Amino acid sequence: MALLALVFLIASASAAQTFIGNKLITVKPQTLDQVEYLIQLQQDTELDFWKQTQGVGLPADIRVTTSQLEYVDKHFPDVGLTYSIKHYDIQSLIDNERTGSPRGHRFSTTDVLTRYATQTEIDDWLKNTANKCGSRCKLMEFGQSYEKRDMKVIKIVSGTGSSTKPAVFVDGGIHAREWISPVFVNNMIDKLINDYTSDGTVRRLVDTYDWYVIPLLNPDGYNFSHTDDRLWRKNRAETRRARCVGVDLNRNFGYEWGVAGVSSNPCSEVYLGTEAFSEPESKNLRDFLASIPNLEVYLTFHSYGQYVLYPWGYARENAPNYQDLAYAGNKLKEVVEDFTGEHWIVGNSAIALYPSAGASDDWAMGGAGATYAYTIELPPDEDSIGFVLPEREIPGVVSSVWPGVKAMMSAIIDREGRTVRQQPTHHARKQVKRTDNIKADIFSDSDWWKEILATKLKGQ
Repeated sequence: MALLALVFLIASASAAQTFIGNKLITVKPQTLDQVEYLIQLQQDTELDFWKQTQGVGLPADIRVTTSQLEYVDKHFPDVGLTYSIKHYDIQSLIDNERTGSPRGHRFSTTDVLTRYATQTEIDDWLKNTANKCGSRCKLMEFGQSYEKRDMKVIKIVSGTGSSTKPAVFVDGGIHAREWISPVFVNNMIDKLINDYTSDGTVRRLVDTYDWYVIPLLNPDGYNFSHTDDRLWRKNRAETRRARCVGVDLNRNFGYEWGVAGVSSNPCSEVYLGTEAFSEPESKNLRDFLASIPNLEVYLTFHSYGQYVLYPWGYARENAPNYQDLAYAGNKLKEVVEDFTGEHWIVGNSAIALYPSAGASDDWAMGGAGATYAYTIELPPDEDSIGFVLPEREIPGVVSSVWPGVKAMMSAIIDREGRTVRQQPTHHARKQVKRTDNIKADIFSDSDWWKEILATKLKGQ
């Protein structure tokens, strides 16, 4: 496969970048060689994969510029690939994303919970929320981002800020363009604080756990996605290639770093960095999780696709307590599906979605000792409009997924019995080949892979 010399013509990012003429294409590989081609294409080029293929017959969604589409038209036939156009104008999606609220005014509480607030507005809201909450909350800084923005986490407890019960850590916004993630986490903060007296399940969750919540794990990238490039994914760190900025923070954590689903190309959207924890944002999270003495649950919110994913992401290999992880994850699935009628998938990250070594949830369980770790891919579903979810959809996402999160957390409480906190028994990890030769590891025979594959193909 002649991909190493592949070069795409990409317009340089500039202020207020527009996406006029950009299209979203869908490619459905029919052979393992075509699957491998698409995986390598993501790693070796600057193509923006909104969704990577998960196997034969399962589609990849790729945003392409006019020049990139010309390349696709010329070279996809060489490997027998065809595509269809899922959306003809990405800019029109972006233009219709906002509901028309004026920018620049001071957001109210309702605004922060129902609109895509800026990084500064979220920080201000966190400060005000912590102040109003009193002794049940404590706002803390745990380092700075690459561009020297303070990273803030709010601790929520049932009594006073000095509580040391088992802990839940929640984060959002690790990928800058996934705007539904921070606003959903904002709503979690609001409900954990303000529904404590009126919602018996919330009271149980807060009485059982100390909650540490950060809406923006990637404040620089999120800010850039508001000011310059709506579809920015990575952080804003300089790399060895001046025009290629940023590291994918969710490939930069140190548990099995670099073994699958990453790229050493700084221009790639899945660039893993120069070494594990090379980035201040991932390093800060590592150090903060290490400071929590009783970490039991780690939740990280992403979009899109409607998945509940658990370790491991570095390989098609289940965590030792995968039955507990699946049991609780399926409680979220059941509640949300009953509410919306839309399909969710629960499973191992590398199988149900794609391999992603160096992800934060793998680190939380394998490095920080959490008993439960999940990546929750929020709506919309995979057949919808991707990262650009209109603001008017925010209340529906919150009202459907939050009850599922409560059900999942309640199931964990029941599962653990709240008597003895059991740490995961870390297994002896097999060696996995690096990403230039991962086809056999990802797509070899497996009964549980076949089950997920059949579920996905049913919807095609």
